[in-house]
Amino acid sequence: QVPFNFMVEMESDLLLQTAIERLLAKVGSDEPLTRTLIDFILQKVDTEKNWRIEQDLLDFSRDLMKEQSAGFIKKLKPLQLEDFEKIRTKIYKFILDFETKLQKIGQQALDILSSNGINHSDLSGGANAGLGKYFLYLTTVTTDKFRPSPTHLKNVDQEKWYADKATPEARHSIEQCKAELKNLFYTAQKIIELELSTYTVFSALYKNSYGISLLNELDKLCEEIKRENSLLHISEFNKKISNIVLNEPVPFIYERIGEKYKNYLIDEFQDTSVLQWQNFIPLLENSLSVNEFTMLVGDG
Repeated sequence: QVPFNFMVEMESDLLLQTAIERLLAKVGSDEPLTRTLIDFILQKVDTEKNWRIEQDLLDFSRDLMKEQSAGFIKKLKPLQLEDFEKIRTKIYKFILDFETKLQKIGQQALDILSSNGINHSDLSGGANAGLGKYFLYLTTVTTDKFRPSPTHLKNVDQEKWYADKATPEARHSIEQCKAELKNLFYTAQKIIELELSTYTVFSALYKNSYGISLLNELDKLCEEIKRENSLLHISEFNKKISNIVLNEPVPFIYERIGEKYKNYLIDEFQDTSVLQWQNFIPLLENSLSVNEFTMLVGDG
């Protein structure tokens, strides 16, 4: 529905800043929102970023005005902040379980090497690229090193365990514990093959979950502000026109425009969205069907 005597809001940031002010004004009185904002700030501090969140809220809330975000934002609408907290808890549990399992495997392997007096340089690949270094990566949760290198896989598969310069004593020690190391290595690989993809997605989700939940709250506040002030943002018109096109066989809006305009020029065509293009098609098809002229101009 379009409100009677509505006004068109052209300034996205003005609307969003008003919504952000209302959001921050709820701190202290809205417990779930307060918890979310505090956790968001703590996350920023942990990553050594500025603790002030106003600019962050404005930056990611601009997605609310983007046509390609509309479908995703709509799916978030039924969720409350408490729902996001439950989702975050489940995601964090998976992340922690995955990391803990690999850390334990890595530490067990390092303990075996240490108790047998084996230096990392004694292993095939040496101190910087050998199996000892790989197990160390697991203990330190070095995520981009979770997958072993092709050389690691080849050395374990082909039973190439020690470096050429390893002493006879070191080689003997490695022979004594290589079965345990091999078992730990393959146990880690099984976990990684089964769970790393989910871990990667969940890590990205967890990192952005506070922003997503706050984005949902800002969307609700934007709707509230527009209702109170009989506002329509310019970005909403394409969606409303599209709905008319979908629901009416010969939309009135096209009949009126098509009578008045015969030729069309669309400049900066590379910036035309899919939805805008779909809204233009009936007018352009009508123009071309009666041998009128249409031109699209844009970057390749």
